[in-house]
Amino acid sequence: MVDLAQQDLKTNERDVYERILREDGPNREILVQLAISYACGGKIKLAFEAYVSANAYKSVNLSDIQHLVKALIRCVKDKKKRDSRPDTYDLFRCGQCLSLYENPVTVACGHTYCKNCLPKDELQKCIKCNRPFNMQKLSMSTNILLSSLIKKCFPGSAEIVKLKENAHGYFTAKEYKKALDTYICARKEAPNDYWIASNLSIINMKLGHFNKALEHADTTIKLCPDCSNGYYRKALALVELARLEEAVKVLLDCLTLTPEKKVAMDLLAEILLKMLVPLHDQQRGLKSVLLPYFGDVRESDGGNTCETLTESCGNKLLDDQGASEKKTDVSDLEETGEKSNHSSSSSDPSDDNQFHLTKEDFECAICMRFLLEPVTTPCGHTYCRECLNRCLDHQNVCPLCKQSLVEYLADHCHAITHATNSIMKFYLPKECLKSEQQYETEQLNGQIPIFESTVAYPQIRCPLHVFEPRYKLMIRQCMELGTRQFGMCIPIKNGQDFASIGCMLKILDVHYFTDGRALVETVGGRRFKVLEKGNKDGYSTAKVEFIADTTVHQDGVPALKKMNEETYTAVKNWYEKLVGPPRDRIDQHAGPMPPLEDFDCNSVDGQTWSWWFIRVMPIEPRAQQTLLGMTSLSNRLNAIKRIINYTCKKAT
Repeated sequence: MVDLAQQDLKTNERDVYERILREDGPNREILVQLAISYACGGKIKLAFEAYVSANAYKSVNLSDIQHLVKALIRCVKDKKKRDSRPDTYDLFRCGQCLSLYENPVTVACGHTYCKNCLPKDELQKCIKCNRPFNMQKLSMSTNILLSSLIKKCFPGSAEIVKLKENAHGYFTAKEYKKALDTYICARKEAPNDYWIASNLSIINMKLGHFNKALEHADTTIKLCPDCSNGYYRKALALVELARLEEAVKVLLDCLTLTPEKKVAMDLLAEILLKMLVPLHDQQRGLKSVLLPYFGDVRESDGGNTCETLTESCGNKLLDDQGASEKKTDVSDLEETGEKSNHSSSSSDPSDDNQFHLTKEDFECAICMRFLLEPVTTPCGHTYCRECLNRCLDHQNVCPLCKQSLVEYLADHCHAITHATNSIMKFYLPKECLKSEQQYETEQLNGQIPIFESTVAYPQIRCPLHVFEPRYKLMIRQCMELGTRQFGMCIPIKNGQDFASIGCMLKILDVHYFTDGRALVETVGGRRFKVLEKGNKDGYSTAKVEFIADTTVHQDGVPALKKMNEETYTAVKNWYEKLVGPPRDRIDQHAGPMPPLEDFDCNSVDGQTWSWWFIRVMPIEPRAQQTLLGMTSLSNRLNAIKRIINYTCKKAT
């Protein structure tokens, strides 16, 4: 509604300005305000013509033309949404500099950057996922697997890095000729490295070799179409060569990629200001550049007013900036050839495994299998996520170098290393699929995991303190597979076996400690009978059959309902008479007594309050196990009656 109101206001303003121009004749200030009004309304063509008309009376200043620039940028943003460029992201490029990884470092969120591309401030956010990470806690260790892949795929990368570092040092010292010669050597080793081409463009600009600067900017764009710096470098060279119309088009391409690039916005404003001179050939050239953004303008939208005013303007000569093409003695960089054995970060990864990567390149050092969901530790080693988690269940150190992973474990993120995972899936998709299927087959074997500890009951909460490695693994697998449940049975035969009757537990929440221990909040589900026992990853499993209370005949429902109410009243009276520590302990561990529910003779597990009573009473585990396995509601209520009568009698 606010946008519509502002649009109506701008429309009214334009009507007022146009009426003043018709009645009083051309006026520079009114024409500028009319142009600003058109620009704010997205009428690019009419705004430009109004600026030209205003400039014929008195030069328009830079602050006035900013409105036209902002309008163009808004159109650029809309065009970017409608006509987005195809993603040419190279699997071996840094997400910050878009160049080949140099000393790749993987941060907590799983994204990887060159070591020198990471910011130096303490608290930073990943530019891809916006997740914060602490630079002080980041070990800055190189991702060993990615480094080895780069050495295999790009065998000359180390020498190229050294050359680029030397050239950057010369450039910083303003020894541009030495920097140029060093970059030429690097270019011969990596003819398709867009980063080198971009810097060659900068150096040639510094030396006044504008044609060479333009050539290298074009090369940069060709090698990396998504890099806005290439377009900006090209625009700078075109301005020096007095090719302003082309510079405007290139700057619009630049702003299509990065609409917030301020230096490009400022340069575009300066060029537009120079081109407002009403030299018809120049204006027609600029209009042809801006034509893609004129599509929403109709001839009836005040077009005649500006056309008439434009025709009445006098001609001026265009300031050519005194730029001239200069000769250079720099050797032709294109002689490096396109058939070099050293490809660059812009190599097309769509070729069928052009780097001859094999599954041995992605082998987990723990399970010796093809990596599944690769994660990278702060020390730079890469493992299957599940393999690393299992190792951390036992010891909080890296399995290879023994570096402490306490802080890594406390983070509980263990994000997949996106770069490694993407390379695996792109070049070895069959191996990835085979590894995933093998893992699913191993996990989903038709049996449920068994936690051997205590007796759990339907609908009753059961908090667990998990510290044994086998159960930490079990809980994690339940969460990752999405089942979020497991069976609970009491151990028998001195822990060598577990009972044949148990209860399912559903995980409500898990709270992890820094040392890997966890508090698991669960609630009871269905009761079951064990049919077949097994073992997996160190913990017990079982094939089970769910059990339920037997169906009550309709004739026996009234008597059973009455027994249920009487037993509930007896238990409630006992509970309400409790005072002091006994009552407090019950409320703390099991909660208050549940209310009496509507009687349902077809309930599979009976009423919640009855299980709560069995849970809080100090009964032998074997007696609790017997009550859990009862499928007759009347027998279970009779047992509860005997227990409450005995308890009350003993208390008196």
